[in-house]
Amino acid sequence: MVNTTETAHVRSPILYVGDLYPSVAKSDLASAFPSFRDIASVRVCKDRLHDCSHRLSPTAFSSLRGAQERFDTGGFRRWFANLGTAPEERIAKYEEEDRLSQSVLNEEIGTIRREFEVIKRSFLNIPAALRETPKMNPEGIYVNKNLRLDTIQVYGFDYDYTLAHYSPDLQTLIYDLAKEHLVNELRYPESCLRFKYDPSFPIRGLYYDSLKGCLLKLDFFGSIEPDGCFFGRRRDCCGNRDSWRELFDVVIAQANKPSFYTLEHPFRCYDAEKDTLAFTAVDAFLPNQIYYHGCLKSFLQITKWNGPEVIYFGDHLFSDLRGPSKAGWRTAAIIHELENEIQIQNEESYRFQQAKLHILQELLGKFHATVANSQCGEDYYSLLNELNGERQRARSIMRSMFNSSFGATFLTDTGQESAFAYNIHQYADVYTSKAENFLHYPAEAWFHVPYDIKIMPHHVKVSLSKLLVRLYKVVS
Repeated sequence: MVNTTETAHVRSPILYVGDLYPSVAKSDLASAFPSFRDIASVRVCKDRLHDCSHRLSPTAFSSLRGAQERFDTGGFRRWFANLGTAPEERIAKYEEEDRLSQSVLNEEIGTIRREFEVIKRSFLNIPAALRETPKMNPEGIYVNKNLRLDTIQVYGFDYDYTLAHYSPDLQTLIYDLAKEHLVNELRYPESCLRFKYDPSFPIRGLYYDSLKGCLLKLDFFGSIEPDGCFFGRRRDCCGNRDSWRELFDVVIAQANKPSFYTLEHPFRCYDAEKDTLAFTAVDAFLPNQIYYHGCLKSFLQITKWNGPEVIYFGDHLFSDLRGPSKAGWRTAAIIHELENEIQIQNEESYRFQQAKLHILQELLGKFHATVANSQCGEDYYSLLNELNGERQRARSIMRSMFNSSFGATFLTDTGQESAFAYNIHQYADVYTSKAENFLHYPAEAWFHVPYDIKIMPHHVKVSLSKLLVRLYKVVS
């Protein structure tokens, strides 16, 4: 094949020669070129990462005419044929190298195969080996960035789903009201009114493609999870009605987050008796008052509450956490789903499959490293298919323990953290299932990032090396 590459000044025809022996080097090729005076350069293509031959040689000629002549007259083909039919001693050398390489490869695959068989027999002993692995606390506080409560002077709270918890009936009501609005105001088909709210379908942290109408679950890197794409598918009171305001120094309603953090709007004082808003300028926050609208800039000017002495609690990533985080406040994410997901992670059935998955992934990593530079035979594919099959079964069982449509909130099916987990890691200093969990800790508590976390500190940590040692002890 002749391929011509051209620059502003140079036209360089290239002949690609393939099916070379793996051991053929540039010097071997150059020794065949004395009669080819119009050859400009020659090289052997190699994989830089693994330092192995691609068995391909691009050979550049000084002129297109020279390359065409060599190809048409068969001179180049004769040279190629001669290289492929090297002297007997060279052929014998290459064959011996291939034989030894294959022998070593088969031995390494056999070692991994035997290790796999031992581990398969020991899978039933995983529960006993996991007894020393601690379980996570469903009501614990999990730390992305170190936090000292003794340095916090101001506590701020979102209201809905942070301080106030609602019964499932509210979600059904919101869904039904939205249907009526779509049909009555936006002229959607009346058939939409027959849709029923399914509380088991969605999970936290999904993304909606408004252009194509798809509901998506993304992983830590923003890629769509293969099975995570769908198309079209009681309040806690603090005392009596009037006294709850006494719990807070400042109460703000209709703050219009997240624009509260970026735009500039004035505060208005709310008159509860007249149900009206005063238009006088607010230059101080008075006790037992409710204020509307406003913005972060004015809030900071009035209160002088700046920087890391303020911690804000919220449930919504972009409305409650990103703005305060960028403003220099500390942040605490309230994630109600966390409690249930940790309880599932603590179940023996989940821990069993997770340990299997970690062991299989370790073996797969060792397997791929062993055969990276080698030719693959029947034994290779047989073992590879078995390892992948076992891994996929473990993943499938783990996924089925969570939401039937999207799986776990914090993890994808492959075990990577989800995009929701990534954002929690970015914008929440700490996170927990409910604000009341802080009552389990002293007011001067120090929260430290665990030394052995991967991404999310609430994920169960299994020490693979210790687990394998325990498994082998049980088997023996």
